[in-house]
Amino acid sequence: MRLCFVLLPDPRPLAATSFEKALKEFPELGPVTWLSSTREGTSAFSVGGINVLCALMPMAVPEGEADGATEHSLSGLDGSWTLPDHRAHLVVVQQETPERPENRSAGGSRGTRRETGPQRSGDLAEPERPGKKGTQLEELTTFTRVVAGVVRATQAVGVYWGEGGATHHPEFVVNIAHSELPLPIWIGVSVAKAGKASELLSIGMKQLGLPELLLTAPAVDGGVFEFFYDLLAYVVRRGKRLPEGDSVGRTEKERLKVHYVASPVDADDWVWSVSLPPAKKTKKKPVKKVAKQKVAKKKKRK
Repeated sequence: MRLCFVLLPDPRPLAATSFEKALKEFPELGPVTWLSSTREGTSAFSVGGINVLCALMPMAVPEGEADGATEHSLSGLDGSWTLPDHRAHLVVVQQETPERPENRSAGGSRGTRRETGPQRSGDLAEPERPGKKGTQLEELTTFTRVVAGVVRATQAVGVYWGEGGATHHPEFVVNIAHSELPLPIWIGVSVAKAGKASELLSIGMKQLGLPELLLTAPAVDGGVFEFFYDLLAYVVRRGKRLPEGDSVGRTEKERLKVHYVASPVDADDWVWSVSLPPAKKTKKKPVKKVAKQKVAKKKKRK
């Protein structure tokens, strides 16, 4: 079971007509089948191969938990966005579905690894196999698009993805939900100073049974965040952790070693760590002083 919280300006249940209209933005999900629900303010339905329950709670998420989590979303870094007041929320839950028949077989042909994400040397990883991991990612992606449809239908003010420790801007959720692998919705990021450098720590990789990533960088900019999520996406597609001492990089030539260290927020938890080198200093060429030319004074003609 997985869940998230769609934050509302006031109590409003999910309306069937509005939701079906919103899902037209995600035609790959197909039609909605509405299921019976006995509780007022609760909607149950099946779409895209998963069963979902939406329960209305006429109150804000308790203890301000959702309000402080905007700093862990790419949509709210450095206070670029703060969550408006919310007086209600929908708990959106993916319910357990029966195992697909095609995944019960222990056999199956081997797939091929996608050549995407950061470059990595000495890659001896096994190709992806169809089965549980692929189904897990597909269902999580489907659930994310369903959540985006709920956001559209209810005019939500935010989405709190609890397992990722992040509260996202509603438009951020809808836009990222269209991507093949909407990791920035599932996985939050915590940024902290570490001496003269900065550390980026992922939040939520345990949803996928993988360790968190700690990326150390001399400075943080858009390129660093992009590389951070590229590394996460690469490991997610691979389906298992990278070995100690392996190498990753932003280019084919770059070799950044992977090490496992204690998490900076939990000494009992181990995270995989990658450090970016400091920027190379460029030597300034000395400026040649141009000697002032003596200009001969012209004699005035008589």
